[in-house]
Amino acid sequence: MRLKYLLLTILSVIIWLWISNSTYARELNSTNITDPAFGNCQTSDTVCAMNHRWITSIASGTFIWYNDLQFFYLDYNQITSIESGAFDWLINLQQLRITNNQITSIESGTFDWLTNLQQLDINSNQLTLIESGTFDWLINL
Repeated sequence: MRLKYLLLTILSVIIWLWISNSTYARELNSTNITDPAFGNCQTSDTVCAMNHRWITSIASGTFIWYNDLQFFYLDYNQITSIESGAFDWLINLQQLRITNNQITSIESGTFDWLTNLQQLDINSNQLTLIESGTFDWLINL
């Protein structure tokens, strides 16, 4: 009986890991940002790492309550799009890393509220278009 329970528990964990790390589309938004599958970032955190989370897109307004965030890492995901306004309200952000994703373009307005940003790393993406004015408000880079 105990062995059967142990095997069922192990199987449940394997299924949960498979579902939480599968490649289905995973949009990061203000509703699911505290989900452990995305990294469990809290509004009072100053550092948030959401690396290797299979995130495919970031919705506008996702970080509206994350004013204290200073360092944010979104490396090694499957991000293809970032909606304009996605990083609004991150007024204290100093470092943003979005490396090794699938981003093809960045709209003007994407980084407008990040006036304290000192380092932006968008290396190793599929960028073919960065709209004019995209970095105009990044006065501390």
